[in-house]
Amino acid sequence: MGILEIKTKPIVEDIGANLKMNNRGFLRIFQEAANIASTQIGFGITQTEATHFTWVILYWRLEILKRPVYEDELKVKTWATFSKKIYSIRNFELYVGDELVARADSKWTLVDIESHKVLKIPDDMMEKYGIVEERVFPEDLKEKFVMPEDIDNSFVYKIMKRDLDANHHVNNLSYLSIASEIVPNEILDNATTLNIVFKKEITYDDTIECYYKDNIVYIYNSENDTFHGAVIIK
Repeated sequence: MGILEIKTKPIVEDIGANLKMNNRGFLRIFQEAANIASTQIGFGITQTEATHFTWVILYWRLEILKRPVYEDELKVKTWATFSKKIYSIRNFELYVGDELVARADSKWTLVDIESHKVLKIPDDMMEKYGIVEERVFPEDLKEKFVMPEDIDNSFVYKIMKRDLDANHHVNNLSYLSIASEIVPNEILDNATTLNIVFKKEITYDDTIECYYKDNIVYIYNSENDTFHGAVIIK
């Protein structure tokens, strides 16, 4: 497969302030492109019962150069790179015409749906995806966080059915939607970088607490003894 190109357009829910694409819109488009790429070679979300494995995301990293508007015709380029057969980096570029307006990557592991164990990525799978060495960002994203002790800006949220994905866990884009409730609008509307790091799955009816300081939202369970992830918006 190598590099896949997909033409698309923003939908209404992708549009935010000043009729420009919101932060979730970029990730929604990239998420759709990733599933299209996997589905074309037999490893998509609708094919997990046959393959007995699924892809689990570890992080999103997004750089916004310019925000498209509702009428824009978009082109997505996406491709996979692999590291030591343990995880895959999926790369994305978003264009309006010939202008690069955003780029992103996401890190994934392959997990057995019955044992929930992380699997080594088979050689024949990597060959089907097509091995491309070039990466959007040369280094992996930092995935370790220590929450400051002096945070007093937080809110509690109970997970609802609308937050879930096909695996009955909180959808990775829902992390952004939930975290955005505590981030000031001027930061959300003008962000140029967005990172989401996933540490522990969240399920229906769980209660979480989100803490915000210095452009980082730390997501914990209600007892504050389980770190679920972090959202960084700048």
